[in-house]
Amino acid sequence: MRLRPIVTTLPLLLLLAGCSEYVEGETKGSAGLDSSTSEGSTAGTADTIVDSSSDSDSGATTGSGTTTAGTATTTTTSEPTTGETTTTATTATTTTSDATTTSDSGDSSTTDAGCVDNAGCLEGICVDGECVIPASCLDILDSDAAAADGPYTIDPDGDGGEEPLEVQCDMVGGGWSCVYFNDFEANSDGWSKGDITSCDGTQILGGYDKLGKDNPVSRTFDLYWIPHIEIRLNFTLVAIDSWDDELFRVELDGEPVWSKKCAYNNNNCNQSNNLCGSGIFDDGFLPVEVIVGHDAPDVAAFFSADLDEGRKNESFGLDDVRVCVK
Repeated sequence: MRLRPIVTTLPLLLLLAGCSEYVEGETKGSAGLDSSTSEGSTAGTADTIVDSSSDSDSGATTGSGTTTAGTATTTTTSEPTTGETTTTATTATTTTSDATTTSDSGDSSTTDAGCVDNAGCLEGICVDGECVIPASCLDILDSDAAAADGPYTIDPDGDGGEEPLEVQCDMVGGGWSCVYFNDFEANSDGWSKGDITSCDGTQILGGYDKLGKDNPVSRTFDLYWIPHIEIRLNFTLVAIDSWDDELFRVELDGEPVWSKKCAYNNNNCNQSNNLCGSGIFDDGFLPVEVIVGHDAPDVAAFFSADLDEGRKNESFGLDDVRVCVK
């Protein structure tokens, strides 16, 4: 298995001139870092789970692609059902993919004659006296400890492979390459259930009478062969109505990585106000972060809840979903 969860708690610009902008929704310009945080919602405290171990080595470095993510705590099992995936890496002439590729040839070396450090490169970083486009955000941070958060161009499979692509780098967090983000203000492309509803003034995936008993949701995220040994999933769980100490769970590639029991009357999932349900019981927004070992070119995420009543009495939604690798 590629995932093995364990518990614990939580300037260099390399943009190529031809990189296209992120589009609104799952690939907006803020794609891994400056997302909206459940506008008008009761955010409360976040849960976090980290798996610092990994069965992998350095990760694969050939192929194409990308996707983006983000917050978490526990484990359980459920039969995963992978969501439909429609993500595609594109060239600079389009802006519809999870990650944005450049219009360059994909050659990771520049025309610089040679370099001693990064300052000697017109673009990219200096590696063994040559200027190259880095394979990941971690490579950038390793070459420049002062590198700031923001969009960067990377070339995961190196010289002569697929075209470079633009990702959002979380440098403050340790060099994460963030490949997918969606606050569901624009679309729910690629998800197995695509309903978007409003809760306390913010758009969410699912919501009241949409996701709940026997009605989970899933999606497969393309990681575009970015070399990595860990994956980070952030999301906000929206617990709606009369949860009675019932379990919400997350699986990645069929392995349980996080779970939590929610109860409307004890506020353990921040259910403290009537926000968007039946109006009888309190609802809440719970930020979650999960970090586990991983090295594959994609990941299937599955979100479900062990609820015993219909969706008009107990339901859930997701917001601010972000996927990053390192």
